[in-house]
Amino acid sequence: RRKTAMRLEAGEQIDRDEALGFLACTRCDNCVRVCPADVPLTDIFDLVEGDSRFERALALEDTARGEYIERFWQIMKESPNYREHTLAEQTGGRSHLQHGLRIVYPRGFEYGSLYIDEESCIHCGMCGDENACMYGARRGRARQIPELLDINCALCNACVNYCPQNKEAQRQRHLLDRYIFNATDLEEKRYWTERQRRIRDTTTVHRSTKLTEMADRYVTEDILMEIDKEASAGQIPVSGMGQGDRHMGIGFDAERFAHFHIVGPAQNRLHEGDPEEELAVTLGKRESYCRFDEQGNPVFSEHRTLALKTPILYNALRLESNGLMELALIRVAEQQGSLVVIELERLLQNFNTIMREGGYESLPPVVAPRVDGDLIDQLQTNPRTHREFLTAFWSMPLFEVCWHRDMKRTMAYIRDSVKSAGGERPLLAGYLEIGEYDLIGTISPT
Repeated sequence: RRKTAMRLEAGEQIDRDEALGFLACTRCDNCVRVCPADVPLTDIFDLVEGDSRFERALALEDTARGEYIERFWQIMKESPNYREHTLAEQTGGRSHLQHGLRIVYPRGFEYGSLYIDEESCIHCGMCGDENACMYGARRGRARQIPELLDINCALCNACVNYCPQNKEAQRQRHLLDRYIFNATDLEEKRYWTERQRRIRDTTTVHRSTKLTEMADRYVTEDILMEIDKEASAGQIPVSGMGQGDRHMGIGFDAERFAHFHIVGPAQNRLHEGDPEEELAVTLGKRESYCRFDEQGNPVFSEHRTLALKTPILYNALRLESNGLMELALIRVAEQQGSLVVIELERLLQNFNTIMREGGYESLPPVVAPRVDGDLIDQLQTNPRTHREFLTAFWSMPLFEVCWHRDMKRTMAYIRDSVKSAGGERPLLAGYLEIGEYDLIGTISPT
């Protein structure tokens, strides 16, 4: 580019390829930083691109010119060929950072304060939206420092972690740690320590002073942010965690539904023993959030529900009893006004015994069959499947569906079969078998 600039200055003509080569420059200024003569090369490049002879050789309209610059900027972020400069991990031919997510919700105040050092920023856009930031707090633009919007920052620190200049600064800190550790005397140690102190990150995120001022040992900064999200978005999680301490759960959603709303009334009814006012639970789809209309009244959607007189859902034990254990639990569920979960295979195996020993003309609607991805094959190929079984099976009020990759197909099959049998739309409950150690860490779709 320097030679091309010199040719233009000398009055020579340049071709289109040379002109397009200029547009590939991202204005990272690394060439200026390493230039021994301290020549402001990027300023010279700006002058060249504004020259009329350059524009004639380029032969691009302003819109097409901007698109070319933007496209190469995106290629630079995605291509492994530029990994030495972007320091981003690449997955195949596409950067794992290019997730395309953007999560923006209203906030009452800024949670963080964003900063970018204009001198060391290389305009790569790795910290911006469609890359590290998912919240629209940094809007990257080709050849420019990203636009910062403090109000959208969620304090996730992804921008700090993905900035290549920050990674380089951290590499230098680790290197100087070794020099400090191996220093031969106090003077040398002080020298390297001072060098390390002068290293600064290009992009940083600081928590808002408002959070620090309002927080205490109980109402922490994280809880304050959760409360603000709920209040600003009007989406208060519907939950109840029973009796807990004064500040329990994420935000205060647990406290809203704590002892006096759940455990207290339940204990009173148990101890008073009012036979006309039995404890009951309702199974059905629950809204993810409380919703209100313009007048402030709660809004409820119509969902299929099932009331149980006792807060118990029985799970059939895996005992080889030729169906007698399942029959016993079915009778208990009948008396208690509850349900019993029985695996499809055991229901098929013991259906005739249950009907005969129980003296039933039709199976009581207290069974919640537990099914999996083999449901369709089992019903179509199992020799125990007959008309009486299918009539009883599709009349049950609730089905537990074990997690599998084709759950959508299984649930649609259940709904269609119940509808064809003339039954009421059933409740569908997901079933995921987990162990004690599965609850450690985060939940992932994979």
